[in-house]
Amino acid sequence: MSNPKVWAPADIDVLLGGHYGAFVVERPHQCAVRDAVAPLSKYSDNIWVVDAFDNDVSSTKVRAQIQNREQSMDIPGAVFKYIKLHRLYLE
Repeated sequence: MSNPKVWAPADIDVLLGGHYGAFVVERPHQCAVRDAVAPLSKYSDNIWVVDAFDNDVSSTKVRAQIQNREQSMDIPGAVFKYIKLHRLYLE
């Protein structure tokens, strides 16, 4: 969001300057999050940085499990039932 070539300053002000805010999740081996949000310091009360965490869930993995007719433990049971009922991701 701190890149003016991507986000217009007026849009940033709407998103971070009032009733809204942003959670910024750190990604390992990417740019330093705190450096990336530094230009947005005037909005610091509405920006929350979440430290990196392991997330082994991937849509590719879930689709493969569904195609192999396996119950995916990575998604809630109700979501799995919906996918199965509507025969999604079988191809």
